[in-house]
Amino acid sequence: HWPGVRPIPIAFEARVIIASNAARLAEDILGDNERALGLLTPLLEEGLATMAVCAEVERLGRSVQARTAVEQALREAVRLSDEDAQRAELLVRLGEVQLQLGELSGALESYRDAFDAGGGAAAIAGLEQVLANTDGRASDSLLDALDAAYVSTEDRAGQARVVERRLGQAEEGDRLG
Repeated sequence: HWPGVRPIPIAFEARVIIASNAARLAEDILGDNERALGLLTPLLEEGLATMAVCAEVERLGRSVQARTAVEQALREAVRLSDEDAQRAELLVRLGEVQLQLGELSGALESYRDAFDAGGGAAAIAGLEQVLANTDGRASDSLLDALDAAYVSTEDRAGQARVVERRLGQAEEGDRLG
């Protein structure tokens, strides 16, 4: 900023276009995906992102192993999505990134929401991954989510695994007999 000069407000659409074009130039001409990502992430942080910006941030973030940026882009894309099938797919990808970041409770929530939005087998596989990555006692909310998914898909073997896990976790005093 220069003294005595007021910044000119840039319209939302213009800001998105400028940042997107600058990111494309940074990637295509300079070969600098990190810089391209750095040009787009402020749009997410300021609530100016579109689905296209979210997709670009996800792609660039994956290319430079910036999982936090990928998570942020997917969260915003989920918020912007108005279609259940698309939201379910985004939530599954969000859960995958959260698992990579070690955020098991976030991954559980994402996969559970993905299943509720119609994510089917991919969401169940994600819930199973959360369980596989759980050290020690699995939370009741995780086991409840898996059980509900197995019941709705009529997966008796899955239901049996949940019951088996619950029994294995039960304290001696909690067991019947």
